Amino acid sequence: MNNLKIDLHSHTCCSDGNQSPLRLIKRAHKLGIDVLSITDHNSINGYLLLQKQILSCIKEKNILKLHNIFRDTRIIKGIELITTYKENMIDILGYNFDIKKIQRNLVKLYKGLPPKREILKQGILENIEKNKLVFNKSVLDNPPIIYLAFYNELKTHKENGYITHNIYTPKQFLVQHLNNPSSPLYVDTTMCYPNIFDTISCIQKSEGLAFIAHVGRYSKRIKYELDNIICCGLDGIEVWYPWHNNELQEFLLNKIEKYRLKASGGSDNHYIKEKEKCFSLGNMSIPDIDATKWIKDTINIENDFLASFSKTKKWLSLP
Repeated sequence: MNNLKIDLHSHTCCSDGNQSPLRLIKRAHKLGIDVLSITDHNSINGYLLLQKQILSCIKEKNILKLHNIFRDTRIIKGIELITTYKENMIDILGYNFDIKKIQRNLVKLYKGLPPKREILKQGILENIEKNKLVFNKSVLDNPPIIYLAFYNELKTHKENGYITHNIYTPKQFLVQHLNNPSSPLYVDTTMCYPNIFDTISCIQKSEGLAFIAHVGRYSKRIKYELDNIICCGLDGIEVWYPWHNNELQEFLLNKIEKYRLKASGGSDNHYIKEKEKCFSLGNMSIPDIDATKWIKDTINIENDFLASFSKTKKWLSLP
């Protein structure tokens, strides 16, 4: 895209990443990334924390350095929402929304949904018994992240190797087992998340664009159902992703051409050591084609993030 380096999928400590928002942006700037999006799970808290970090820099009179960073690395506001399609859980990326509107619409989106934690824990305990896993159940008493505790305990017992031998990261375990209806370890938590129609509507009512994320990470059923998923109202597809080979990229680009959709791409960087090689920030090459023209149009309209922040403090009730 006229040699622009773009990464529209990354995470901070405000979801499951290991870096603060400003730290992520500074890393992106150092790597020469021209366009970045923070896409934390089910939350815009990364952008709210970023505002506080910017204010701190202003008070410390470090604003000139920030101006240089945000001038060179443009920010497209983003989010990654977990949603459901039939019995499958998939992720929808939202871009370029109005912060204040999406704050209100997210509250409405999650209102009345049951909490996931207890449902997931009960399902895991049932699967331990059903599959006769070697497992110390006490690790599930009160862990910060239940699926991570489940994964780590499974890995400590060689008797469970028939399940864990091809699994190298907790996220891979989550996708291939806990969220996969074909796995013996599947736990149905779909009732804890909004459906795809409501999720897309939440983004679009917030003046944003809705893209399906990383099609290659789901079961093959999602690939075959993609036409129906697109007809739920999607604006685009994440085409360029670390797990997407050339064949899948071509398949997705054909869908984009058929339905006149937009395309995006990103690394899904979390700044987690064991994932850095595959999911390193800025490792996707996004071409300059009609389907990616929206990226350049967005940064041209929005100018830079710091300038828009300095013009208004309407996101939060700041003094």
